[in-house]
Amino acid sequence: METGNERRKIVMMSPQLVLEYSVMFSPLDGFFLPFHGLRLIFKPGIRRFVVVPVVLNIVVFALLAWLAVSYFEHVMGQYLPENTWWSFLRPLMWLVFAAAYALAVFYGFTILANLIASPFNGLLAAKVEQHHVPARIEYSMIANIVPANIV
Repeated sequence: METGNERRKIVMMSPQLVLEYSVMFSPLDGFFLPFHGLRLIFKPGIRRFVVVPVVLNIVVFALLAWLAVSYFEHVMGQYLPENTWWSFLRPLMWLVFAAAYALAVFYGFTILANLIASPFNGLLAAKVEQHHVPARIEYSMIANIVPANIV
């Protein structure tokens, strides 16, 4: 049976390993950490777990933008025809639509992007850990991660 001290020793080993690989010596080091992450994206084993969610997000948001613009154009043509005296409101309505769409994308992107990318996050974390930590991660471990992320 494991005592509390043994359990604490096991937990204490993990942060030491993390600190060994992520020591920041100055605030300037913290500034360059995102650029270090961008270098990791272009590694062959990691690239596909980043590219697939990004491409899916681009496709989904392009389709949503096309659908919103075509629907708004139809509504504008039906309720605010061009040949009437109030056609001067059309550019103002397009500005209101653009602002509303920008707000919807701003708030909706985080939710939708996380939903699309969530099945890939566990695999991406496993590949990055495999890149940083010399010990090999077995494919059986990755096979256990996939069902947990999909559900």
